[in-house]
Amino acid sequence: MILTSTTQAFEFRIPWREDDEKAPVFYLRAGSVIERGQMEAEIDGPHRAALVHGFELRAAVRSGLETIFAEDAELPDLLELFEQELAHEIAKGEALAKGLEEPADPVSADGRRTLRDVRNILTDHWPDYRELVSQAERRRKIAPIEALRRFCVNITGHGKDDKPIVFSRGRDGMVSEATLAALPEMEMLVAGNRAFGLQYGSADAKNSQPPSSSDDGQETSSSAAE
Repeated sequence: MILTSTTQAFEFRIPWREDDEKAPVFYLRAGSVIERGQMEAEIDGPHRAALVHGFELRAAVRSGLETIFAEDAELPDLLELFEQELAHEIAKGEALAKGLEEPADPVSADGRRTLRDVRNILTDHWPDYRELVSQAERRRKIAPIEALRRFCVNITGHGKDDKPIVFSRGRDGMVSEATLAALPEMEMLVAGNRAFGLQYGSADAKNSQPPSSSDDGQETSSSAAE
């Protein structure tokens, strides 16, 4: 359900700091259809961080493998490995949408290491793949910040160095650079992802624990690639 009120603010606390009285509290609102479009236009245009679709990444992987490993007897096995991973990612998404248990991963530990190594090769030697990965990473970092700038109406609590957060807006009417700079980066991104999701989902959705600093899975994210 997409929220219809553009004035009601929803309180959001960082999940792993909910009991910390000094933790930042973000007040977020849903935007209008036009506002959502303006946000996406800013992300897609000036920042060159449009959503990377799964079929685009899949096509880049396949073309890269078929070119780089054209003479390699292991090419069919590599293609099959990526197909297994893709099928698993799709199945996980469907299970999550239906509230079902996550399906077992068909890719072995050795297979995961192979996928990681091959991705490194594709990043180094296949420009089409490298650009899509860069684009997805730009979106992962920029989309939450753009959403927070546009759809946060207040922030209370303490930020970096335990200093009280002073909420202010810039001349463009969005959350100021000074206010954003006062926030710990991870907490800013988590709140920004919540603000982004609020534009397309329900008010009662909750964030998970902070993401790992490394991920051997596919280069996707909540606001980056679908």
